[in-house]
Amino acid sequence: MFTMSSKLTEFITLDEKDINGDSWCGLCGATQVCMPYKALPCTHIYCYYCIQAAMKEAEETEVPCKCKKCSQEVTQITPYSLI
Repeated sequence: MFTMSSKLTEFITLDEKDINGDSWCGLCGATQVCMPYKALPCTHIYCYYCIQAAMKEAEETEVPCKCKKCSQEVTQITPYSLI
């Protein structure tokens, strides 16, 4: 039987119980965040592909990547975990 990788199907719906109240991706607006990643140091949550593209664009244009929710400079990203 074929089963999809958990990484391909990893979606979470964020709610007010989240560590910082995030409920959507600040880049695409999705409320079901695909492969959630935290922007550091602010810890706001984004879809992996959204924040990765923003980080790449910032690197290519030599303009700092800014969090779309708080305007803090994003220095790195890390996978989001409910634990």
